[in-house]
Amino acid sequence: MPRPQEAEWIADGVDVIEKVTGFRPKGYNNYWIRAGVNTLEILQDLGFTYHIDDLSADEPFLQTINGAPFATVPYSVHLNDIASVARA
Repeated sequence: MPRPQEAEWIADGVDVIEKVTGFRPKGYNNYWIRAGVNTLEILQDLGFTYHIDDLSADEPFLQTINGAPFATVPYSVHLNDIASVARA
């Protein structure tokens, strides 16, 4: 997805969550763990502090995105409930 379109799509989701809950999300999980090449930069631009779309480690770690720290909090793919939906 082109960067402007992805940024708008993520921002729209943030707006809905904030309107419904009264809180702005700080973490992000992509559908099926499929981030684009610009996703982490967009997330940081929108004020996110972490994402969970990484399977490369068992423990959280920091990355440098746009020259600033951005946390990654990995999880196991077998715990991803979207896989259960695909089997239904």
